[in-house]
Amino acid sequence: AAKEEGLGGAGAGVTRHLILIRHGQYDETHSEDEKRVLTPLGRLQAKLTGIRLAELLGGLAAGDDSAAGNRTDVVAMHSSDLARAKETAEIIASELNGRVPSRTAPDPDLNEAMPALVIPTRADLGDVGKEVEEAREAVERAFRRYFYRADGE
Repeated sequence: AAKEEGLGGAGAGVTRHLILIRHGQYDETHSEDEKRVLTPLGRLQAKLTGIRLAELLGGLAAGDDSAAGNRTDVVAMHSSDLARAKETAEIIASELNGRVPSRTAPDPDLNEAMPALVIPTRADLGDVGKEVEEAREAVERAFRRYFYRADGE
């Protein structure tokens, strides 16, 4: 989540940006989450994402000082509780040079889930009704926790 300040003109106010980033490529050969860590390519993907995000958040595009008033400050960084997501978030945060004031505890409500039935159904998924029901509450909690209007402060 990020808060943008310094924008004037019509419609000026508080803008809240949510930047959603999926984890990097990970080792799928294990079933235990703690062993499903990023591959070398996944670590590179996370590093490059962090570098690009730092550029975007800096409000400056490669020597262009016309955007200097549009700096965006990071308010918090959240990740799911999965090993690959935590590792991705850690690498991205390291590229932001201390601009992440709040690293929240990993949130299991952000873990991958099947939030709705697949239509048309797929035989390889089996009966996912129970999985969907179990995931629905976590998905709804995460949505309400992270997706809301900026408060206008």
